[in-house]
Amino acid sequence: MLRVADHFERSDTGRARRENEDSFYARSPMFAVADGMGGAQAGEVASKAAADSFDRDLPEGPPERFLRETIEEANRRIHTKAQDDRELDAWIAAHLTTSAHLCGSARLGQADDPDAVVDPDCRVIGVDALRVVDAAVIPHVPRSNTNVAVTALAERIAERW
Repeated sequence: MLRVADHFERSDTGRARRENEDSFYARSPMFAVADGMGGAQAGEVASKAAADSFDRDLPEGPPERFLRETIEEANRRIHTKAQDDRELDAWIAAHLTTSAHLCGSARLGQADDPDAVVDPDCRVIGVDALRVVDAAVIPHVPRSNTNVAVTALAERIAERW
């Protein structure tokens, strides 16, 4: 006997996301899972639109035509939604924020380097009693979280001070 889990969409949350954004439709005899496409908000929106397409009365007879037409309509709706700049702009304004820590915006170098902002001890060149000890003096984005690199840098500069 073959049994389908009640909530199969919750079985694989993936490594890069805290929650699974796959959407599903379940009403006997139909069960459909729409993949959320890798943890992106757009995937969640597309997944929900696709699953919602199945929420209508099932016709009598073989399901192949119904499934094909439903999937094609869902794809059209998702494509139209993706092309609407106003909706996209509103979503971006409501949901996106920066999570980047800028690195390399205050070049570290010798006092005679015209492009340097701080010296090797993180003292601001040309300004007395001011140091910049943050990600701005790190020339390349570290592979780890920037707070780890900045903490190590701050401890090193504190030892020199």
